[in-house]
Amino acid sequence: NPLNAIMVISDALSQEFGDKMDVRPFINNIRTQVNRLSELTKDLLDLGKSKEVSEFRLLNFADLCSAAAHLWGQSGATMGSQIKLALHPETDNIMVTGDEQKLQQAILNLLDNAAQNGPNGSVIDVVVERPKSYIARVRVVDRGRGITPDLMQKVFEPFFTTRKQGTGLGLTIVKSIVESHGGNIIAFNNDPPIGCTMQVSLPVTEEEGE
Repeated sequence: NPLNAIMVISDALSQEFGDKMDVRPFINNIRTQVNRLSELTKDLLDLGKSKEVSEFRLLNFADLCSAAAHLWGQSGATMGSQIKLALHPETDNIMVTGDEQKLQQAILNLLDNAAQNGPNGSVIDVVVERPKSYIARVRVVDRGRGITPDLMQKVFEPFFTTRKQGTGLGLTIVKSIVESHGGNIIAFNNDPPIGCTMQVSLPVTEEEGE
């Protein structure tokens, strides 16, 4: 695609002129912007993809959340943050129906968002619970400054972001994935402590072994 072609050209320019101090910043900027456009394109493609309900399968909700938290903890996106995973006993055997990869992506996006909003090295709580017999819920809690009332209603809107390098699609994609699974997501400020909570609720299909 055109972005790949631009990256190849920038690689060639780097090999030819990269040792010249007056040229290097421009080449690096080209590469940075291409990477940003690549991420934006990927997010737009993810947002536009739909998954047939017939392709969904039964998933253990607690295992899904645990695996996503572990995967994120092993990635390079943690920014020094530590995950504190809390699995309530009543979630041991609850099952949901869905696309495992997409639901994990939603949780990973929420963890990325929490790390970016909280101070470096802060704790991110991932709480898996079952508030009602027919609801499976995961809460991702950061230790940031929270969200002002005027921005709270915009956090799931496409292209809305308060980060300089953000695309504004991360939470939009999460909302799209969650709603395609018959669930919902809400955001609210913690009181106390400081920070914000992203709360995802999904319908319970059945208990394992039923």
